[in-house]
Amino acid sequence: MENELRQEFINSLIGLYSLDIIPLFAAFLEGEQAVLLTLRQLHADVPAEIGKLTGIAKNRMSAIVGSLTAKGLIRISQDAADRRKTHLVLTPAGEKVILAKEAEANAYIDRFIEAVGERDVKELTRVLDRAVQKLGVQKT
Repeated sequence: MENELRQEFINSLIGLYSLDIIPLFAAFLEGEQAVLLTLRQLHADVPAEIGKLTGIAKNRMSAIVGSLTAKGLIRISQDAADRRKTHLVLTPAGEKVILAKEAEANAYIDRFIEAVGERDVKELTRVLDRAVQKLGVQKT
């Protein structure tokens, strides 16, 4: 039974991975979109703080900040009290990009809820929350 359950679980994860939802949400968890989303939703604006919240390493954060700045999606401002400290500011173009990505994600979530049903989505959410609570953070 244990092997059967394990295989069913693996098959379900493989099926989930084949859906568009995985790459869509993975983009929000790492890289440029994670920084833009953190700026917009969490109002964290110091690169080190954003790195801590997103798990993005300092060298990767520097590259992301450079890329987002070059694309005109953020601008960098110095802290008035501590000139060594920088703050990231979402530009109108950056706001537009992240709002469009959020709208795309929300539309997919709405389709998912419609397809699966509200009750089952609530149950899935409960199970995922329990797994996170029980297993804790296990990043390597």
